[in-house]
Amino acid sequence: YGAGRDISFADWQQFVLQFLNQGLIEIAYDKNHVLILTDASKDVLFNGKKIKLVKPSEVKKKQEEAKKVVKHVSKTKQLRGELFERLRKLRKIIADSENVPPYVVFNDATLEDMCEFKPTTHDDLAKISGVGEHKNKKYGGNFINEIIKFIKDNKEHTSKIKGSTYIVTYELFKEGLSIEEIAKKRKLQPTTIFSHLANSMAKGKDIDIHKLVSKEEITKIDKALKENPNFEGLKVIFEHLNSEIDYGKIRLGITYLKNK
Repeated sequence: YGAGRDISFADWQQFVLQFLNQGLIEIAYDKNHVLILTDASKDVLFNGKKIKLVKPSEVKKKQEEAKKVVKHVSKTKQLRGELFERLRKLRKIIADSENVPPYVVFNDATLEDMCEFKPTTHDDLAKISGVGEHKNKKYGGNFINEIIKFIKDNKEHTSKIKGSTYIVTYELFKEGLSIEEIAKKRKLQPTTIFSHLANSMAKGKDIDIHKLVSKEEITKIDKALKENPNFEGLKVIFEHLNSEIDYGKIRLGITYLKNK
């Protein structure tokens, strides 16, 4: 009935693509390619759920600004380019298997954000623009696994890949290396390795806590936390335990107890 006639056809195309990426609508390929609403759209239409859309004018402005920047292919940008190609190929495989255009899976802007932030969990992926709950569940695992594989394949460039240092440590731990062996191999302090593993555990990675911290130590840490509910900094817990348990184990133990 003329709703939205103040928005140009080209802009509506961009908004529709964003609706597709967020799982609010789907293309019914068996019904002459008409657009149909999904269950996710009901929350927006009837339950007051808010969604975020990028204005096409903002996209165009960023594209124009990008053209003015002098191109300099650093190693970091090169790695991002390599990851983008891997994600693009994965997207095409999925699109071909479903007989849909690649942008229906994820558009290029979403892949670029994945390359920038390198999400390695579904929670992290949910923060990427263009990844709604529907697509996170449907495609997320494949893209997360590809990102993790990319990071493992480029261990020597860890410092240039944002967030990858935790993953490299976690993978070495899963290979059976001890804290000391990982620290030596990565030229880091054991306390840093404990911190990396605590970060991975907080993100839901499978870590057998009892290989690193004994049940007795966990019990002591738990008791210390209950006796110092408003503690600030690990030093309080460390001193409460009479310096009997080192900082790395305390950090890992606290993470384990919080996520139990």
